[in-house]
Amino acid sequence: MPLSTEGTSTTPILTDNATEIIPKLEALQIANPLEISTLEASRTILEPSSHPPILALPPEILSEIFIRFLPPYPDSPPFIGRYSPTCLILVCREWYSVAITTPALWRAMQIGFPFHLLPSHEGGPALARLWLDRSGCLPLSIHASDMHVYNAFDFFQDVCRHCHRWEHLTMGISESDHLLEIAGLTMPLLRTLDITVDIEDVLYGPMIVHDAPLLRSVVLSDGEGRNVELPWSQLTSLQLECLIGDCMSILQETPNLVSCTLRLIAPWTTEEPAHDPYTDISLLHLETLVSKTEFSFVDIQFFRCLITPALLCLEIPEGFLRSSDSDCVTLLKAFMAKSRCMLSELRVTNSRSTEGTYRAAFPDIHSIIVSAR
Repeated sequence: MPLSTEGTSTTPILTDNATEIIPKLEALQIANPLEISTLEASRTILEPSSHPPILALPPEILSEIFIRFLPPYPDSPPFIGRYSPTCLILVCREWYSVAITTPALWRAMQIGFPFHLLPSHEGGPALARLWLDRSGCLPLSIHASDMHVYNAFDFFQDVCRHCHRWEHLTMGISESDHLLEIAGLTMPLLRTLDITVDIEDVLYGPMIVHDAPLLRSVVLSDGEGRNVELPWSQLTSLQLECLIGDCMSILQETPNLVSCTLRLIAPWTTEEPAHDPYTDISLLHLETLVSKTEFSFVDIQFFRCLITPALLCLEIPEGFLRSSDSDCVTLLKAFMAKSRCMLSELRVTNSRSTEGTYRAAFPDIHSIIVSAR
């Protein structure tokens, strides 16, 4: 059966070469019109004998179906492939029209996509600009965690022009130039920030984010907390990976935390600045505290300085506390007494003790989970 190049109400069946047509069509939207028309014609393969019922749906209903086809926002779909909105525009003219006029399909973007796999050198920037244009004025979710792998920093510069629409930002920083690119940006809608800093130059300047009044949740993986300046006092959720001394300094500035996860990447050593005696840190709204470490011991003074009267859930490695089983239980009791908190859940990881040891010591805690090393 010959190819159909006209049908205004056709429903095609995509062939195996669809993975080639999709990126070409998208990347060439702003290129040669003749080549675009040729590609659009090739997406219509067979003309069915009946009009599919789904095409009778109102465009607004079809638009809602399309939105639910994607990962839930703020998760981002891939630029091309099965779960990309680009595959929707190749089904038929009706779907194309609905998809490109549904901004919610294009509001979450993976800048780390391997653009070098696209059929044209300009495919990556063209796709990025198309998605930004199609997203209209909606808030954006930007995932740029793989810029150092795919050299996508040039594409991120285009995205920075839309920083006033950023709502969720995940970013991997591997060059000091990346810091300069986001320095001074105004991000009035930003709510969540996930930053991984992996810069070999020890002299790089701090990453500064100040103009983000809605920022509430931060994930920071860098090992150099002292080189990050954020509006800490606004935060209600924090995941932090850094040295103990840096962690202490940051927590002093986060009085409104409700949830906190700490990953201590190094034990206390004499090479770090002295923090003796420790200053008490009051986290009066904290309900969940998770502490992790890859080391068998850390300075227990860090734990003793926390005051968390609202704490309900605590996860902590036994190595964070123990010199013996009795010392671990004693320290936990002292911590709870000082904070006057009523735990409902206690998780002890990397433990040599039994669950019975903790249940006997803390009969009022409803849920106790102890995991071995």
